[in-house]
Amino acid sequence: MRALLQIPDLVLRKCIKTLNDSNLCAKREIVSLKKEDMVKVFAYQIESVPEEKQKEIPDYVVELYNYIFEDEAKKKIVQSYKYMPKMSPFGSREGTQAYIIDEMFLKGGVTIEDIAMTCNTTKRRIKNHMTHVRTKFNKKFVRNTDGRYYIKDIINDKTEKAGKAPQGFLD
Repeated sequence: MRALLQIPDLVLRKCIKTLNDSNLCAKREIVSLKKEDMVKVFAYQIESVPEEKQKEIPDYVVELYNYIFEDEAKKKIVQSYKYMPKMSPFGSREGTQAYIIDEMFLKGGVTIEDIAMTCNTTKRRIKNHMTHVRTKFNKKFVRNTDGRYYIKDIINDKTEKAGKAPQGFLD
C-alpha cells in the first residue's frame, strides 16, 4: 500500500462518493473518518462488488484502487495514471506551491530566495515547508557555502556517525 501522504484526499473522497451513489456496494459514511480509515472503507467497497458488476465501476475508481495497492499486485502493471494527479515524493499535488518547492529542492542547487521568487511566496513559507519535509520524511537539507540547498536522508547520516567512536573513548 502506498503511503497515505501520496494518496490524494479529493480523489479518494470522490471515488467513495461515486461508489455510494452507484448502488454497486453497500453505502459507507466517511464524514469524520481519518484518511487511513477512508482507504480501508474504499478497499472494502471495491472488494465487495460482485464479479459480474465489476465492469460497471468507473475507470477513475479502478485506477485509484490500483494506484493505492500497486505494490501488493502479483504482477507489476507499468502504466501512466490517466485520472490521478501527479504527486511529488513528499505528497504535494502538481500545480501547488508545495509541489514546485519539492521539485526545486529535489533538483538541488537552489537558494531559498530563488524558490520564493519562483513560487511568488515568502521565505518563511519555504522554511515551514522544509520543516515539514524534515519531520515527516526524515530528510535533511544541506546548505553549501554559497547558500544553495540539497536534500539528504537523515537515516544515512546517522548510520555513518553511529559507526565512529568518539576520539579517546576506547584508548
